[in-house]
Amino acid sequence: MVGIKSSKEVWDILEHRYVSSTPMHVTSIHKKLQCMKKRSLTMHDYLQQVKSISYQLAGCGAPVSDDELHIYILDGLPSSYRPFASTIRGRARIAAVTLEELHDLLICKEMSLVEDAPTENSHALVAAKTRQQEHPRHPNSSNHQYTP
Repeated sequence: MVGIKSSKEVWDILEHRYVSSTPMHVTSIHKKLQCMKKRSLTMHDYLQQVKSISYQLAGCGAPVSDDELHIYILDGLPSSYRPFASTIRGRARIAAVTLEELHDLLICKEMSLVEDAPTENSHALVAAKTRQQEHPRHPNSSNHQYTP
């Protein structure tokens, strides 16, 4: 930091910048948590980011309950997780789901979605095979279609 004369000044500036608990700062961190989306992140990275934001809020004196975190985590998931999220919400009404359990369940769900997802190459192969079956070519001619 340019113009700073002591390590205490640096510390004070960093503390004010990153641990500030002004209402505006707390609100901006809380909004960041509300808007957090998984998108292309791995499930592990997504959950780590959510936890990191919740730790920031706790450090500002505005901790987030586990129930709230469940809501934010499930709301940030893509549509492919909707049935899973509905099941978890229903289960949470019957018995509490800990963050650790939710983490493990989401990692397992991500793995099953990855396993079930068809690859782009398999789609291209099926499309090419279908076109080939619909329009067979005469074996001796590349320009004429074979008609039995």
